Amino acid sequence: MLAAIGFILMIVLMIVLIKSWVSPPVAFIGLPLIAALLAGFGFGDIGGFIGTGMKSMLSTAVLFVFSISYFTLMDEIGLFDPIINALTKKAGKNIPMILVAVLLTTFVAHLDGSGATTFLIVVPAFLPIFKRLGFRPQALLALMCGPYAVMNILPWGGPTMRAATVAGVETGDLYAFIIPGVIVIGTSKALEIG
Repeated sequence: MLAAIGFILMIVLMIVLIKSWVSPPVAFIGLPLIAALLAGFGFGDIGGFIGTGMKSMLSTAVLFVFSISYFTLMDEIGLFDPIINALTKKAGKNIPMILVAVLLTTFVAHLDGSGATTFLIVVPAFLPIFKRLGFRPQALLALMCGPYAVMNILPWGGPTMRAATVAGVETGDLYAFIIPGVIVIGTSKALEIG
């Protein structure tokens, strides 16, 4: 029952956010509260959940709030305009050059295995360029997903660590198990392209 409520909550959250029916803070606070009440938890239990979550997520939440506020403010006052103008002038309409820059930046930014860091570095740097050149913002996200997914299998990447934790194995052992498959798939794709 609890799992069903959790899945329903995720589906409702996605619909509400995609349709922009409410602002994200209201959705992320209000809907889980309603779901917890429907699951039969009291306000004391919910308070305990919030306290535990705050202990583990407070630093990340502060980082996100600060980064989003900072980069939005800097973009609005035009701090990045000279850099953007120089890059767009140099690249012109050379789409391959811009795409390669996004790919390489994503690879390097995701070396630490943190998705938050990657998005906070790549999106503020390239989204204004994409907008200035008339590219769709969705193209930036789609372009980032390739290297992002590849770098997620690193032993210190979040998904690999979570998978190892759930499976109850060491991260290195899990990585050693999946790397032959990655090599085979990568080689076959390279041969297809070649």
